[in-house]
Amino acid sequence: MKQIPKQTRNDVIAITLLGAFVSIAGAVLRIDVGNGIVLTSRDAWDQGIAPTMVLFGVSLMLLGYYLFKGKTWCKWPIFLWLPSFFLVEIIVLWDLSPTSAQEFLYLGLPVLLVWTWGAYKVFSRKETIDYLSN
Repeated sequence: MKQIPKQTRNDVIAITLLGAFVSIAGAVLRIDVGNGIVLTSRDAWDQGIAPTMVLFGVSLMLLGYYLFKGKTWCKWPIFLWLPSFFLVEIIVLWDLSPTSAQEFLYLGLPVLLVWTWGAYKVFSRKETIDYLSN
């Protein structure tokens, strides 16, 4: 088995922990969607917000595992994970409150830009490229 570089291992840990956090947050937290609407955990499950968060969280944990295993195909799904997560959550939130969905979009754009920049930096790093190409 090939040796994983330290920085790539740290990236895998961060990706997997983020996936776990999103899954747990979607499963148990109350969600304030604005306009005086607060969803309990049960309401979030009924409205479709929590299942999508859990699904996307578990998928990110699996992608982290495949990155750890050195699978080259997992780069693009990791890169596109947050944009697709935001898109699905905006669609789900739009049904509850269009204003909340717009606020989520405006607040999420800077996070999306940071994610895109960070994913680009991770996958353009020489040691990561070498690890995934062997």
